[in-house]
Amino acid sequence: MRDDMDAICVIEKQCFERPWSKEAFLTHLRKRDCGILAAIQEGQTVGYLVFERGQDFVEIKKMAVNYLYRRCSVGRALVKSLTQRMEGTTSKLTLTVRERNLDAQLFFQRLGYQAVAILRDNSVKQVEDSYIMEYVFSSSEPETIKMEDYCSNPIKLIVKKAS
Repeated sequence: MRDDMDAICVIEKQCFERPWSKEAFLTHLRKRDCGILAAIQEGQTVGYLVFERGQDFVEIKKMAVNYLYRRCSVGRALVKSLTQRMEGTTSKLTLTVRERNLDAQLFFQRLGYQAVAILRDNSVKQVEDSYIMEYVFSSSEPETIKMEDYCSNPIKLIVKKAS
């Protein structure tokens, strides 16, 4: 798990202005009903998705993909994997996306998420508003994903929990 956490922290620093520390990830994993999906390709962690189960929903807390593996459907595979794992156990998946992160808004919209509310930033710093997006499970059969449909190199998805 240490190697995966190190790789996750490298991706985190690559993708976020205010990255979580390794300790922040481990603290999150120690909480009940929290986990990380890691995308592994050829033995290397190339992306991750952090989630937390609420009372009647699952929240995507963070998600990132190594720049070298973007546009290879790694993010899509992570979200679809979480969706399949949570089907039948919760009513919806939620996440918060910053207003200026149009790429993420469009990405999640293509996966069936809808913006349902605006989270106003009332802080002194006035950083930025965000959108709360959600995916509500329908009664139809979930889409089964096959990684070979998305990438020429296979990606293995694993769930990490704190040991």
